[in-house]
Amino acid sequence: MEREGTSKAEFLRRARRVAENWHDLALAYAGLKRGPFVIRLRNGTRIRIRNNGNDIQVFATVWLLDDYGRDGFVPDGGTVVDVGAHIGMYSLYAAAASDARILCYEPVAANHALLEENIRLNSVDARAFRRAVCGEEGPGRIFLSPDVPEGHSIHVRSGPEEEEILCTTIDRIIEENGLREVSVLKLDCEGSEYDILERASDSALSRIRRICMEYHIFDDRCPARLEGARRRLRDAGFALEDGPRDPGRGMLFAARL
Repeated sequence: MEREGTSKAEFLRRARRVAENWHDLALAYAGLKRGPFVIRLRNGTRIRIRNNGNDIQVFATVWLLDDYGRDGFVPDGGTVVDVGAHIGMYSLYAAAASDARILCYEPVAANHALLEENIRLNSVDARAFRRAVCGEEGPGRIFLSPDVPEGHSIHVRSGPEEEEILCTTIDRIIEENGLREVSVLKLDCEGSEYDILERASDSALSRIRRICMEYHIFDDRCPARLEGARRRLRDAGFALEDGPRDPGRGMLFAARL
């Protein structure tokens, strides 16, 4: 859960600033709190987590380390498309930052159920779709990670279990929801980000104002595909900025010029 150069004490300092029940987070970090609980943030946001270690890690990434944060990155009244919504950490973060409409896409049944619960807990303008976003539409399967519930992947098998899923595309999302503009496209989809950007039409990309993307390096092809994604975005009129990096993954921000 720690990023190089960031201590556990710093995590707890940030948790105390952000959360009313920061002591519950401290106990959970230490493995002394068992079972699900609701994180109560000082801004009024409520987030139910499974307390499996991993949900707390995602909470820390979004709310404490602010990996997805950029000043003014989510404009008021805009539309956010959250791909790889998990249990709603980024969706609730975006809702707290603005008066945005949020479309959440999460294919895994257990994650999707908790995503819907967190939307209800906060009465935000969000809809949860049980779909994977990929390069093409149709049925598919996702490999379930036994230890990392936000690490389920279409591309990498890390355990014996899998789920049948339905896949959609950015073009179809824009068409089905009648979106003239996507204020922010958030991508955290365990390798599908490359397919999504490679296969999106020029018309679809032209409707997107900003992208915040977690990219993943899981095989030897990924560095070249990442460079291809960068070129595609530059050619489509985006300025790029690199965000935090960890081994095997990193953040990329794109804003239309």
